[in-house]
Amino acid sequence: FYFFSVFFLMIRPPPRSTLLPYTTLFPSSNVDNNLVNNNSLDGIYLYDVLNVSISSNTVSNNNNGINSDYGFSVSVNVTVMNNTVNNNIKSGIMISGNQDLVVTDNLVENNSNGIQTINTWESNFTFNIISNNSFTGFILDGTSNYDNYVANNSISANGYGLIAINSAYNNTIEMNNF
Repeated sequence: FYFFSVFFLMIRPPPRSTLLPYTTLFPSSNVDNNLVNNNSLDGIYLYDVLNVSISSNTVSNNNNGINSDYGFSVSVNVTVMNNTVNNNIKSGIMISGNQDLVVTDNLVENNSNGIQTINTWESNFTFNIISNNSFTGFILDGTSNYDNYVANNSISANGYGLIAINSAYNNTIEMNNF
């Protein structure tokens, strides 16, 4: 385990080329074994990325802990696993405009929201411990929030356990402990 602080970790692909496929320009990245804390913005911020793994990090005391966002396209094939995400001002893990995402085996506690998804589809959220978040443990939000699988999570001692709003549909929510 390497212990050092990262001021602001942002992963963003280079500009796209019409001559080369996206995967050629930005094949993959790993963000592993970092201590990311006390940042005024997001601890780890992903923007329009492909094939990124975020694992075994401790992310605390930031605005959002881990934020995977989209601009002109969606982020695809992002894995967030085995992280401790706590004491962030807004969401521990904030996912917006992602497809084929895996969020598993994370400890997400003492944030305003535990895990928040906006317009995310065909993604899996499993085996997370989501507790003691002041507003909500898990939020599915947005009209493009569909075909997600939320299962085998422990969601407890939050303001609300799980909220599905703004036409989130066709999501499977099963075998969670509320």
